[in-house]
Amino acid sequence: MLNLIRTTYVNDSEPLKPTLKMFGISLLFGVFFAVINYFVYTFVHAEMDFWWSIRIAEDVLAGRDPYAFNATSRNVPYPLPVFLFGILFIPFSFRLAGSVFIGISVFLLTLGMQMHDEMWRLPMFLSFPFFGATIFLPQWAPIIMAAWFFPMIAPYFVLVKPQNALPIGLAKWNWKGIFISAAILLFTLIIDPTWPIRWLSKTGDFAYIIPFMVLPFGPLLLLSVRYWRIPEGRLLFFMVLFPIRAAYDLPILWLITKSKWQAWVLTILSWVIPAFSYQLALSTHPRWAIPLLYLPALLFLIWNEEVWLFFKKEKAVINLDAGMKDD
Repeated sequence: MLNLIRTTYVNDSEPLKPTLKMFGISLLFGVFFAVINYFVYTFVHAEMDFWWSIRIAEDVLAGRDPYAFNATSRNVPYPLPVFLFGILFIPFSFRLAGSVFIGISVFLLTLGMQMHDEMWRLPMFLSFPFFGATIFLPQWAPIIMAAWFFPMIAPYFVLVKPQNALPIGLAKWNWKGIFISAAILLFTLIIDPTWPIRWLSKTGDFAYIIPFMVLPFGPLLLLSVRYWRIPEGRLLFFMVLFPIRAAYDLPILWLITKSKWQAWVLTILSWVIPAFSYQLALSTHPRWAIPLLYLPALLFLIWNEEVWLFFKKEKAVINLDAGMKDD
């Protein structure tokens, strides 16, 4: 019974070296999600956040002001450093660029999972938030999740989508990535010293919730600070402090799981609301995620750091007593 609910612990400081097999498996997953996204867009003609990177890149290269427009709650621009990422996708159509972006994101995420021997995380690929971030709308969450396994890239994505990337960047501090991102930030300030102020002025209508402020369960999430000493504890603590907009921001919660059964539990729970109301599930104020996803993530932290470790210690004591009696 204990084996069914066991928790896996991985040494993050010693990832495996990537192999051709790892690259091949990652490529298969990346291509699969890219192809599905491309064809699903035939039926879902929605604005995609990723497109901002291309629009801002085109404006910068053409000498236009990327912030010269009236922002709305559904039309909020990204920070200027995103243009360096968008340049890579200018040759593609918006539709193809989004699919290629998702393919790269899933490729990196799958590769990171394999290098850390964590393919038991695969159930998250079947979760509603992951579907939303990959198949329905090309979003940043998958590639930001990849930064959990490749911490050096996290600081750059903090410059791109701070509300999602900051929790990972703060949970897994990487000085090399910070120095590189500081250079990127300085470069963009040379291009336009006023962009931070003008970008912030466009974010006033941004629709969001802050998880710990959502009653009645939100304040309980602050208990995650008790587990500050581990990356998963820091990740959840910072996640509850920063705003989220919709379900496509939520896949990052799956990084808190430490076993396949926990990943499956979150995945199953993520489909509860969509099963009854897609409109509610896709809303820009996903309060339903607090009791259904954030609270279970907190319970997993408590299980992994309190209950499971208690069971392990008790089992070790029993085995030690049995060994002494045999002697």
